[in-house]
Amino acid sequence: MNSVHFNALDLNLLRVFEALMQERSATRAGERLGLTQSAISHALNRLRYVLKDELFVRGPEGMQPTERAAEIAPRLRQGLLQLQLALAPADFVPERSDRRFTITCTEYGGAALMTVSQSDIAALMPRRLATAFMGRYRLALFEPPYSSPPFEMMSLWHRDHGEQPPIAWLRRLLREVAAEL
Repeated sequence: MNSVHFNALDLNLLRVFEALMQERSATRAGERLGLTQSAISHALNRLRYVLKDELFVRGPEGMQPTERAAEIAPRLRQGLLQLQLALAPADFVPERSDRRFTITCTEYGGAALMTVSQSDIAALMPRRLATAFMGRYRLALFEPPYSSPPFEMMSLWHRDHGEQPPIAWLRRLLREVAAEL
């Protein structure tokens, strides 16, 4: 087993390792981390030196992890998630949060959702969903003064944000409301 001097390890190199494991490309890993391909290559060389292993080799399907890289990847992923959670606020309390959430939607969705004030949102949604929200929060239900065609709803999440407390809260809330329908 290789011995690593942890005090000499730059933790940013571990983020590069994780990005390379997921992307299998120095260019895409760089885009993901906001670094150039050259910076990723230099970081990988530094990590190779510290861990005394090639870690990734070029293959027909991109950068392929060595046996050592495949061995440490799951533990490293868990460790990075633990660090992220350790540095995040202990609990996400929506009522005390000053974070801003942006809802991105199509033109039709934009017509269906409109900001009323900084903290209020008026939404056009199916009656069952609106009723579920009403019962859960202090909301008022109003019939729209016009008819609207049916629409589909879906959510897209970036894989890196799934463990953040605000996103976890929003996902949990949506699951609970959907379960009540």
